[in-house]
Amino acid sequence: MAYVGPQFGVAPAPSVRASQSGAPSWLETATYTVFEFSGIPLRLHASFLIFLGVKTFIGLAYFGFTFAWMTFLLDGPILFLSVLVAELAHCAVAHHYGAQITNISLWPLGGLSYVGHRSAPGEEIQIALAGPVSHILQGILWLFLGAEMVPVSALTTSSSGQTTVASSDYSTVYNDFWLQLCSFALLLQFLLFWLNVTLPVYPLDGGRVLVAGLSYLGVGLESAAYIVAGAGLLNGGLILLYGLLGNATTAALGLWVVYEAYNLRRKVANGEAEYHPLFTHYIGGSSGPLPTTMGGQYPGPPGGGVNVGMPPPYMAGGPDAKGPTSAPSGMYGAL
Repeated sequence: MAYVGPQFGVAPAPSVRASQSGAPSWLETATYTVFEFSGIPLRLHASFLIFLGVKTFIGLAYFGFTFAWMTFLLDGPILFLSVLVAELAHCAVAHHYGAQITNISLWPLGGLSYVGHRSAPGEEIQIALAGPVSHILQGILWLFLGAEMVPVSALTTSSSGQTTVASSDYSTVYNDFWLQLCSFALLLQFLLFWLNVTLPVYPLDGGRVLVAGLSYLGVGLESAAYIVAGAGLLNGGLILLYGLLGNATTAALGLWVVYEAYNLRRKVANGEAEYHPLFTHYIGGSSGPLPTTMGGQYPGPPGGGVNVGMPPPYMAGGPDAKGPTSAPSGMYGAL
């Protein structure tokens, strides 16, 4: 879904429940490796299959086999591949800038790419936008596939040479199952692109773009965190309210955005904003980068201990990183 981030090589702040990778512990509890792609483990959360099964069953019980089959294909393999391609796009651009790719995890509300990197704001924006751009390309593919589904007998050519769908055959074309599937898949790509580009919230890609922009403008870390948290609470609340009108998936997305915004706001209040995945290597504003060593050791979070010989997250590796600073510290996601 957008791109979020774990914290490698540094103990999590005391108010955060996180796994070793920095992702929320509940997200990794039931996540299993499905296969590897170019050496990158692809992991699937059990809730993805549960979510798919429930929606398919409801479709079958209330709307019949055809609707259930359409639901299964859209929320199963098509959504799976759409998110996977977006995550791989994040990884490809991040790898171009010298990042280390640890794994990719997928769940019903999107995907997470565990990426170690140290990038300038411009590079950060390119990595974040790689996912949405992939949805444009996937949309073009579905558009061509849909065009191929239109029967030749349903086409008519006007005197001007323009080819259109004959009105008498339009209902036949519209009701064609595979044409509808392509149409809905095209709509899915548009929605995924729109959500990740227009909403400046964490954990969507727009949140990363916003943070990179604030860093470029020199906004201080705490001020930037307040801005991102406020945007998340506002937009997440609106998404949640809209979803409550009848779309459970949309409501869940809104709830997740609100939850993450609240956690970020709490970290700022506790003076721990630099340990949030969005700000582990934030370089904007007067606060500047934090000290890299402390008596030969790398500092941990407030009240959270010290890790000897391990780099702090904001020193994560990039093309110019040397020695221990090349440890991974970022995580990209895609909706």
